[in-house]
Amino acid sequence: RVILDEAHVIKNSSTGLAQGCFNLDAEYRWCLTATPILNGVEDLFSLINFLRIEPYSDQGRFHCDIARPVKSGYDADVALGRVRDILKGILLRRSKTSTIDGMPIVTLPTRNVHVTRAQFSDDEVAFYERLEAKAVVAFKRYRDAGAVMRNYSHVLVLLLRLRQACLHPSLIQDVEAVGAHAGQIIAQAAQVVGKRDAVNLGLVRTMRENVVKRVLQEELESYECPICMDMAVDARIIVTCGHIYCNECLMGHYNHIGADGEKSCPGCRGPMNIAHIVSVALFLQVHKPVELPPPPPAGPDNGKGKAKANGDLLDDTGLGSVAQAVTSAKIEKMLEILEETKKTRPGEKTIVFSSFTQLLDLVEKPLRSAGYKFVRYDGSMNMQKRSSALAVLSTDPLTTVMIVSTKCGALGLNLNVANRVILLDVGWNPALDNQAIDRVHRIGQLKEVEVHRIVVPGTIEERLLVVQERKQVGVECLEDGLCVSGRKEELFKQERGL
Repeated sequence: RVILDEAHVIKNSSTGLAQGCFNLDAEYRWCLTATPILNGVEDLFSLINFLRIEPYSDQGRFHCDIARPVKSGYDADVALGRVRDILKGILLRRSKTSTIDGMPIVTLPTRNVHVTRAQFSDDEVAFYERLEAKAVVAFKRYRDAGAVMRNYSHVLVLLLRLRQACLHPSLIQDVEAVGAHAGQIIAQAAQVVGKRDAVNLGLVRTMRENVVKRVLQEELESYECPICMDMAVDARIIVTCGHIYCNECLMGHYNHIGADGEKSCPGCRGPMNIAHIVSVALFLQVHKPVELPPPPPAGPDNGKGKAKANGDLLDDTGLGSVAQAVTSAKIEKMLEILEETKKTRPGEKTIVFSSFTQLLDLVEKPLRSAGYKFVRYDGSMNMQKRSSALAVLSTDPLTTVMIVSTKCGALGLNLNVANRVILLDVGWNPALDNQAIDRVHRIGQLKEVEVHRIVVPGTIEERLLVVQERKQVGVECLEDGLCVSGRKEELFKQERGL
């Protein structure tokens, strides 16, 4: 008997980890996961293949009868019907609202989720609109050249920058770089670290040919980290095996092993040396140069005169001050929520989640200035520091806030000593947000849980909320066998309109 826990980790069937699981010899096979479908029905193939459910454990048959019709929209209802029929036979679903003989399988306090709006200041509006305009120009250049799919990763980076601008302007180091030629960006990325880059470039060039070939075949441009299942931020490659992860997820795994433990890749369990980890940007520079039309010709104010330093690019338009600001609309709204909690529910504890550790750095100073005692939990901390932070939160009544990296603290962590959650950013996948909330809303929780999802109106975050709801409705449609077709179609229309 073989049981896969967190089975969604093998959803990319081409990885060594997935292939190893497929080849396990067993009479009985189980998959345990809270998220069998993260993005779409194609996520199911690996689970069906591992379980050996014929005939759809054959990838060609699965693609022909299910994945391709759903993606194209042609005969999608028939294909989704097949998926529902398969899941009826193999899926045993248990949720917090499930009942047995009319009685709930678990009794938990209510979870209340609020979408809380944070209004940009005038400077932040100007900063975001300028950034958005740059991103639109860059995307149109890809589209007009018919190069969108060839440069899919750079499109995702444009969207990432807009997400970061909603959090704090200083997360965007140089607004002009957003509209720059993608080839220039990659070239510049290889110069950031300084002398260390010569070593890293050497490592990338000496990667084994079969590893490079496999990496390039594994849709590198998707930038989806197999640990957090979200778009990888500062993606890194392990040179020896070629597996790719978020920098924070990888460092979190590395530090989790402990000082004396053997360091190994979380995907293939091969040896992992911290000195043999390089950025995706360097790998792309060496092994997959970007094909793009040349950048647009210099305009009246472009390309003339002496080049400016990065900071001057913002100062020329009066936006330098907002990029250097200590606070932001989201941080101010977070402080407002915490202040309300202190007044109306003194002693209650709050977990603040963000996918960006740089934002957690920026949050610390305003929290201290406002007089809050807090602890931090992220992937850069070793096991001793993480355990200490959890102990302080649990035992010190004056410590009422914990700031947590979503990528590090959304799984396998019990935070039910708190009953309030603030989600600072909106991602692509609702599953990651739900897992973060469930660190608090879980067995042992005795109080109602209040969740605030802070969103800036009129930005990419509102569009991401639509994407998240569409994914959630689609997953529930397949898993429950009851498709809310009207609502799903409405969400698809909204998403296309955005």
